[in-house]
Amino acid sequence: MARRQEKVVNWRTWAVKFGSAMPAFTMIVMAFALVIGRLGAGWCLAVIAATLGLATVLLWLTLPVERAAASAVAEMLEETALVSRRSEGERLASLVKALAWRRIIPGAIAWIGGK
Repeated sequence: MARRQEKVVNWRTWAVKFGSAMPAFTMIVMAFALVIGRLGAGWCLAVIAATLGLATVLLWLTLPVERAAASAVAEMLEETALVSRRSEGERLASLVKALAWRRIIPGAIAWIGGK
């Protein structure tokens, strides 16, 4: 998929990096701003919420790229004998598809859901 639609895959890659890094960086900056008294607690929480919202929207908008890649991998797993049992291949294919949906959560709050 990366060969056929390089720009789209690069956009998804950027969105995933942004969703992981920017909210965490914003939380650190807002913590410092709160400690030195530059911004009030309400403003800090509003900026953090806005950054998390932006990251989530970007991840949501680029989700079709991730789902298409997951579908291609799942189809390849079902067609080839990569795993010894067919049931394991089907289960692995469903896990790959589910991972695409899980990746819309920004990295700064992904730790809440666990692994």
